[in-house]
Amino acid sequence: FQVDMALTEEGEKNWEGIVDVILQHCRLLKQAANEDPKELVRDWEETIALSKIFFGTASPSGVYDTVPGLSQSIGRYGTEQCLSAGRMLDESADTYPLEMLCDFVARLKPENLVIERCSQDAWMEVEAKKDGDGIRWMKEPWYDLDFIVSSIDDDIIKHWRGDPKPLVDASSLALPRPNRFIPRTLDLCDDLPDEAKQGPRIDKPIDPPNLLVNEPTTGRLWHRLDDRYALPKASLSFVVRNAAVNHVKNDEGVWVKDTAASVHSSILASMYYDSQAVDTYDADLAGLYWSLSCPQAGVKVSCSGFSDRLPDLANTILEKFYDPSGEFLQTHFLESARDQMLRSLRTYFESRRADSHAIYYRDFLMASVGQPLDASIEETEKVTMESIKAYHKALLENNETLIECFCTGNVSESTSKKFYEEASSLVTSARSGEGTPMAWTPAGIERRIPAGTDYHLHFASKNPQEENGATTVTYQSSIPGFRGKELSTQESLESTAAIRVLSTIIREPCFDELRTKQTLGYIVSSYYDLGFSSPSPLPTGAFTPHYSVPVDFLVINVLSKKLPPTEVAERIDEFLLTFRKQLDAMPESEIETYTNSLSTKLLKPFQKLSSEAGNQFGKISRYGPEVGNENLPWDSVKDLAGAIRQVKRKDLVSTFDRLTHPSSRSKVTSCVYGTTHPLDPIKIRSGGGNSTVVVNDLAKIQALRADLPIYDKTKSEPSFRTRLDRLARNRNTWAVGAIAGAGAIGLTLYTRSKKR
Repeated sequence: FQVDMALTEEGEKNWEGIVDVILQHCRLLKQAANEDPKELVRDWEETIALSKIFFGTASPSGVYDTVPGLSQSIGRYGTEQCLSAGRMLDESADTYPLEMLCDFVARLKPENLVIERCSQDAWMEVEAKKDGDGIRWMKEPWYDLDFIVSSIDDDIIKHWRGDPKPLVDASSLALPRPNRFIPRTLDLCDDLPDEAKQGPRIDKPIDPPNLLVNEPTTGRLWHRLDDRYALPKASLSFVVRNAAVNHVKNDEGVWVKDTAASVHSSILASMYYDSQAVDTYDADLAGLYWSLSCPQAGVKVSCSGFSDRLPDLANTILEKFYDPSGEFLQTHFLESARDQMLRSLRTYFESRRADSHAIYYRDFLMASVGQPLDASIEETEKVTMESIKAYHKALLENNETLIECFCTGNVSESTSKKFYEEASSLVTSARSGEGTPMAWTPAGIERRIPAGTDYHLHFASKNPQEENGATTVTYQSSIPGFRGKELSTQESLESTAAIRVLSTIIREPCFDELRTKQTLGYIVSSYYDLGFSSPSPLPTGAFTPHYSVPVDFLVINVLSKKLPPTEVAERIDEFLLTFRKQLDAMPESEIETYTNSLSTKLLKPFQKLSSEAGNQFGKISRYGPEVGNENLPWDSVKDLAGAIRQVKRKDLVSTFDRLTHPSSRSKVTSCVYGTTHPLDPIKIRSGGGNSTVVVNDLAKIQALRADLPIYDKTKSEPSFRTRLDRLARNRNTWAVGAIAGAGAIGLTLYTRSKKR
């Protein structure tokens, strides 16, 4: 029996009281087992019922995940019980193990207690004690870590026994109440055709959702009755598009990004989750899961699990959050949420690897509209109960909101409409007045790196223990990614298909060359990455037409302490030159192997309702505000898979050159330096031509990104000078240009500028 918990600083100071409450609950269990076990028997029956439900409705896992555990179970229980062992299928109220339980709870006492504390205060507290006071200094043999073993004061143990009284008054402790979230029925929806009730039909094509409700000033309800999984489960996704989550209006009435609003949104969501942890614990036990978050789009509530009780849970979550009184806004929830956020922000760099830092700086240039972490820390420290209440009030009262709701799974149209009506009423009644059309739909952005331009970012790691350096090289496609046949050009489809194939082909030779042969570091990866970009609000506050554009990237990432990041960047460029030659000579038959494999992988049917629901709601969220119910790209993956099968070597070579050639590439190289090869700013030369260098200066990145346009639906073309350079080059000078323009900073990149 083990209890784990993370404590705030205040909680750490009162750790004896926390242990005392746990032991009081153990004594409550002992008393119930010895005197009146009927509540424990009821809990036993609930556990049996849920175990049988979970066993009977489990979705199949992949082979890789299933085989290891299954093989161990066969060795332990044999082939007949390898799947059912431990599932309580043969248990009932009559098999309740009262004697075993009494024996077990009798052992839950201070004499059998081992407490592990991991904190600065715990270490200092024990260090302050005198040697020989029940203290043993020890060392962990594998990681060479020091730790201390000490005895517990007798007076504390007496209190833990309740002698003469406990340290904390926990008289409100009680045994679990009946679980109201256990499904009453596992029947499939009456609206489902008989053939769909017979069993899973995973290979059946996925029908698109239906738009049931479309109200301009309230929102939309989408619905799809599952006919593939034959399971009594459902998924509800509910987003209230609300710019006030991360923005405030300036004097001109334009929504602008606000660090304080972003901080308050994170703290508010955390407070709400903590406030509902007790009330929704039973839901979690009964296979119902929920989350409430405040992403860029607004307020998002997701619920999934057994369909019978799911709408009740979702409505409860929304009702309490949208209650204008804000009863969940309690001081202890604020203190806990603020403490967690401050710890996370202050240790962000110290607790992460150097390549995470490199990606942070890259995204700060390309995708962020916020301030550095220091600004978030400063705003977090300012949050008070008054400010969080004011933020919650402003969030709920904002009139420019729009609901996007998607109900799918074992849920009927009538049930979905009822849920939507109740949920939307909660949102609209909290507004300060009549709803008004949204002038701007909040969403994330990507900045366009001009074609023929390089950005090089150099930062020292803020983790003093980090020996490794990191080099992350990102190539942004100048052609917008593929959205769907009705929303994208043929050029976008062919570009995305070629980049996806390139990313697949390059993965193994990149790892083999940089990791296996050159042993640059223990982490070497290359991969396809995808971002989405939407417009910023117009300066006048007028209506801003919404769109969401996919942005394709090719990324190479190396974590290494063997060489400085600049030299690693050179090695990456050298590899790309070699790979270019390999690509030029690659047989069409080998390329066809890759295209067929990738196409087959993309067309593999979804195996779980949650994955299918996430995919469809993602399209609704991104493209719904732009096209409504018309031309939503439900089958975009089929179009993409078909285009991938048509990719030939000339397409790959052309796309590779467009992505990586100095005259056309949009490249960001982000370097982070560890202790093995520390950053020396003197060795980093200033940029020239179409290259820009940043050294340990977030303010400069903020200034640079102010001049970068938002990535939109148009294609980025090289500048006039870049086009002249391209005409002046032939294929033989491509290698020279690439070497001269390699992503290694402070060395070769300036040569490219001089050669121009």
